[in-house]
Amino acid sequence: VHTPDPLYPANVEQTHYWWAIWQAVAHNGDRAGLPLGTYRLSVVGESYSGGNTTWPWSSEPYNVESEPFEVTAANIDISIADGEVLATLEAPDWGYRLIDMDGDSQGANPLKSPTLTWEMADGSLQNPEAKASQRDGYSVFTLTPPEGSVGAIVTDAYGNEGRLKL
Repeated sequence: VHTPDPLYPANVEQTHYWWAIWQAVAHNGDRAGLPLGTYRLSVVGESYSGGNTTWPWSSEPYNVESEPFEVTAANIDISIADGEVLATLEAPDWGYRLIDMDGDSQGANPLKSPTLTWEMADGSLQNPEAKASQRDGYSVFTLTPPEGSVGAIVTDAYGNEGRLKL
């Protein structure tokens, strides 16, 4: 977004403010699965250097780079009730976020290739052979926690994870 200050009149000296927002999605391939890691935004352009009053304008190249930032895994929301484990990636209420090409940009989204793991009281892990179905934006595992379980872990194909203590 670009905003000059003052907006009017346009023929007075202005200060130009720019801001950008970027959704962490891949530009090719699987848009919902941007690899985790360190990124930086870079803007390359030309700015008016003065001297001309008509086209073509004199210009100078510029490059602005952001500080490096991390794209990290999202938190999967998990709940257990009535013989079901429900898992979802919630998009923010205040904005749009691509989570699934057929998903909800401001609500619950099912997971891609979710897996369920039970944490047992003795520290071991159990991976049931359970496949999840999808319902109302949730990935649904139809099973109850096994005897001795103290937690549930759900992960998806992108490394997002959710943990629930029982």
